[in-house]
Amino acid sequence: MKARTFTVEEANKLIPKIKNTFDDIFVSRKKIAFMKNEMDWIHDFWGKELRDSDNPDGDRYDGLEDAIENEQDKIQKKIDGLQKNGCIVKDVAGLVDFYSIINNELVFLCWQYGEKSIQYWHTIGAGKGRRPFSKIDKIE
Repeated sequence: MKARTFTVEEANKLIPKIKNTFDDIFVSRKKIAFMKNEMDWIHDFWGKELRDSDNPDGDRYDGLEDAIENEQDKIQKKIDGLQKNGCIVKDVAGLVDFYSIINNELVFLCWQYGEKSIQYWHTIGAGKGRRPFSKIDKIE
């Protein structure tokens, strides 16, 4: 996808969709955590005997592996869907950047899960150092 720049208003219009997508991602991540815990329990209980052909939990263990892979695929598809809109998912914990122009410089508008709107930005190379908008910022 070709990179594009966003105004604050354009990025804010995407926030409800992005928030809903992260809600779904968080559900998938929670499912994965529960399945991994169950796999750990099964593995700890059976040890090397887990792979015995007559083990009653062997199929369950394999099914959990498949289910985790399916949930991970769902997460990746959701991230890909968001990025098709032109935003950049920085962290599956809910951090998204949007290219923008501020003070005649290419920067990132920055949104974090839980925020109602775009309120911060940072330089491209910064990664951290989110700054709130100021009255002197010339936002294009």
